Amino acid sequence: MTITEFIHARIDDDEAAALRIPAGVGAGLHPFGRERILAECAVKRALVQELWETAGLSGNEFGAFRDWHELERVGEYPSGLRHLATLYSDHPDFQETWTP
Repeated sequence: MTITEFIHARIDDDEAAALRIPAGVGAGLHPFGRERILAECAVKRALVQELWETAGLSGNEFGAFRDWHELERVGEYPSGLRHLATLYSDHPDFQETWTP
């Protein structure tokens, strides 16, 4: 499992849990409420995409732009992805090599 797959799977878990919360329920049982959690999931997905786009556009020593799949394959993760993954460090699929 790649760091991107891991983060997307955890976001999917968060989203599924949020969708089980009745609409409009906020403070009390669920401190942030369904809408806030769903919004955070959308922001996290956008951050993952933007982090990879930024990393892929950085180029290499030859001036060539690298594909983010290539970067992930060799374990070159943007530091922002590493930080995002640590939100889920208690998950059994989390890999210590992802720690910033």
